[in-house]
Amino acid sequence: MLLAVIAQIDQLAFYLKSENRLIMFKILKKYAAVYLFTAPVMVNAAHYCVGKVQTVDVAGNGNLQADIEGIGFGNILCSLSEKKGEYETEACRASFSLLLAANMANKPVRLYFNNDGNTSCNKGNWLDFSAPIHGFYYIRLEG
Repeated sequence: MLLAVIAQIDQLAFYLKSENRLIMFKILKKYAAVYLFTAPVMVNAAHYCVGKVQTVDVAGNGNLQADIEGIGFGNILCSLSEKKGEYETEACRASFSLLLAANMANKPVRLYFNNDGNTSCNKGNWLDFSAPIHGFYYIRLEG
């Protein structure tokens, strides 16, 4: 992909003056170096798991918990009453709505994790996904 980008920039640069062409290649080199050093980190920094929402719970302390097929049961995603992990309360409220919609539409959700030593999608039950050991940071409604 990077080579295709370089080829396209080379074609565009052909139509510019030679001094501008040199500047473009210098800029491209810098971006290419940054890309080559950060691409492996971006690929390994996170993983995701997909499953259908079976139940959605709100605990008395405001924790949003969900049973997600293939991922686990009763796991805490975030808190509706306080910041927990990556999630502010407003984002948690939006996630609550997303989970309810997924459950009603029988659609899967995708959960994204950072810093999770357990890259298996079968995470276990009654865990706090917002804890740094799991690093839950994003939810998406699929299909």
